[in-house]
Amino acid sequence: MTGLVARIEAATPSGRDRAVDALRALAILGVVGGHWLVTALVADSGTVRGASPLTAMPHLTPVSWVFQTLAVFFLVGGMVATGSWASARKHGVPYGRWVGGRLARLFRPVAAVLVVWTLAAAAMLAAGVGESTVRALGKLVWSPLWFLLVFAVLTALTPLVARLHPLWPLVVVLHVDLVRLGLGGPHELGWVNVVAGWLVPYCLGALVARGGLRGRTSRWALLLGGATASAALVLWAGYP
Repeated sequence: MTGLVARIEAATPSGRDRAVDALRALAILGVVGGHWLVTALVADSGTVRGASPLTAMPHLTPVSWVFQTLAVFFLVGGMVATGSWASARKHGVPYGRWVGGRLARLFRPVAAVLVVWTLAAAAMLAAGVGESTVRALGKLVWSPLWFLLVFAVLTALTPLVARLHPLWPLVVVLHVDLVRLGLGGPHELGWVNVVAGWLVPYCLGALVARGGLRGRTSRWALLLGGATASAALVLWAGYP
């Protein structure tokens, strides 16, 4: 193990933080684990469809809380993108080149998945597999990737939101949910929170990149306050 760590350290560029990479990996593993927990393939009358194992094992539902790690991905993304944009400005790199490079790195693996599953879907259809089965399998592959589109939008907006305090998008989230859930407002209003909600951890990461939340006290307050608020929202505010 010591030798492996030494090789990783030697291969790490001087400007790269492996702790940040580890947080990213932890976040994505949580996403994968969470989807495994809530997704199963069920054979039904010659077709395959998706279903949630939690409908048959509801006692495992609290375990899904452990896998709510996507906010860590957005927090790290906001921190890294803010630092990267500051460095790009310092060295005179234009915005188009900067954002193009970041989005290319983000979507290059997605392109590989698209090619592989397009060929797989074509092969299954050619072999006589039913369209509903192919659609169900494709949905299992593609639906978990929605967050990359939101992340790409926030990355592109980094020059505008890098100095935005996370309390501002949090206020938007609270008001949208108050109107939508508490006052019986239109359900479509929830789409606003698809961006505003993920702006909270993204802007929190930007705040860290700017030197905020340095003290241990503020970080403990954030952790304990967030855990308490999450429990209160589920237990008393009607969140699922």
